[in-house]
Amino acid sequence: MTAQAFVFFQAGFETSTLAVSLSIYHICLNPEVKQKVIDEVDEALAEADGNITYELIQTLRYLDKVVHGE
Repeated sequence: MTAQAFVFFQAGFETSTLAVSLSIYHICLNPEVKQKVIDEVDEALAEADGNITYELIQTLRYLDKVVHGE
């Protein structure tokens, strides 16, 4: 059971890492997309007094589209 739990954890971690890595790669290739993401995050953080919360992350629509490749 322990070995299976480890395999599930590792497999889940690998897919998350790949998604983040590819998102960062594509953002770096497109400076205008990068700037839009930075502006959206900066604006959201300013409205939330710099507090990062789950709810704040849910409001980042453009970032969500970039991560999902839309």
